[in-house]
Amino acid sequence: MRRAPTRSARWSLLPARWSLPSSCLLWLALAVPAWSAEATRFAVRAVELHGIVARVTITVTEDQSAVEWLASDAARQAYRFEIDHDTLCIAPRQAVVGGGTFASGGVTVTQSGSNNSVAVTIGGPGAAVTASSAPLPPLELRVPRHLPLKITAAGGSWQIGDTDGPLALSLAAGAARIGRVRSAQLLIQGSGTLHAARVDDALVASVNGSGEVRVATSRLETLDATVAGSGTIQVGGVARVARVAIQGVGTVALERAIERPWVQVDGVGTVRIGGW
Repeated sequence: MRRAPTRSARWSLLPARWSLPSSCLLWLALAVPAWSAEATRFAVRAVELHGIVARVTITVTEDQSAVEWLASDAARQAYRFEIDHDTLCIAPRQAVVGGGTFASGGVTVTQSGSNNSVAVTIGGPGAAVTASSAPLPPLELRVPRHLPLKITAAGGSWQIGDTDGPLALSLAAGAARIGRVRSAQLLIQGSGTLHAARVDDALVASVNGSGEVRVATSRLETLDATVAGSGTIQVGGVARVARVAIQGVGTVALERAIERPWVQVDGVGTVRIGGW
């Protein structure tokens, strides 16, 4: 049996130097499903999703305590599941991370991080043969309210309901719309967009690139906002303590801070904090 990670290791998306840990990396290569294909409900205390680039919908249910997976035949073949120390881990059986085109000796491989697909072309103009992998099918989960969620290396289109629980989300590409959450860590690597209706308690927001994090309203004890590049972080509502760091030409805006904020700008970035 594998050793359970500590709570801080499992739930932190932003350790030193902003690396992206995932407690599920080992089982991605080794794990096999632990239940029959018909099983769709899981009695767990948290959910982690890694490397999923697809249309994902996570809704909240009031009348059940288990996580429910609404599985199609295509989804059963595309995704891998495992329960690790009361946490349901979900990942694609074959993942494409990032994107780009690579050519050598008449063979061209194109990776798409936006839909988790790969296309291989052999031959030149007029005599080329192309084979493409299918993008991942949609993934739909129903979760109990307050269930902790951790999502890493995500892409595509994500819709997350009012969980009122902890959320750690790292987006590599695409867009995510989030309802009400607490103690959120929202990280963008690239040019994605993260829009949340409300965040309470604590918010760690980071944009590395030209992405955008927007929170419509909040009541925060602490806000930690970091931009490296030309990204934007905009937070409505109030934070008692606000810490802001910008490297580049990014923008951070907070509607109101109660205590004097801590601000560091290396470049020509813009910081706007109401009340100061």
